[in-house]
Amino acid sequence: MNINQSCTYISDLDTSLSHVIGIEKLYNTSVLITGATGTIASYLSDMLIRFDQKEHANLKLYLAGRDLEKLRGLYGSSENAQL
Repeated sequence: MNINQSCTYISDLDTSLSHVIGIEKLYNTSVLITGATGTIASYLSDMLIRFDQKEHANLKLYLAGRDLEKLRGLYGSSENAQL
């Protein structure tokens, strides 16, 4: 199973998002995340994708990493992420 489909992981993302101060400032913005296949940046990317799904924030994510195949595996199905 893909971790992004796990109810527990999605719940963790929602909990994390509920504690982010000022996230509403990201509405209608573009965000570049480097190292998006790493531990911290991949969690941040997942949080922002989840935020956009829940809030329809019109985020545009640009995700960069060393392994393009891994990026495609993690985020290839995300509509708002450019790899």
